[in-house]
Amino acid sequence: MLPVTSSTIVALARKLLVALWKYVSAGVIIEGAELTTA
Repeated sequence: MLPVTSSTIVALARKLLVALWKYVSAGVIIEGAELTTA
């Protein structure tokens, strides 16, 4: 296994947070669009 440094953990956590934020914001936008068109 590769040696895990604090910078590696921070980079991975940041990627996860960005992916989660995009997923949540996209889900909210889709729900809002469905509510307005319904």
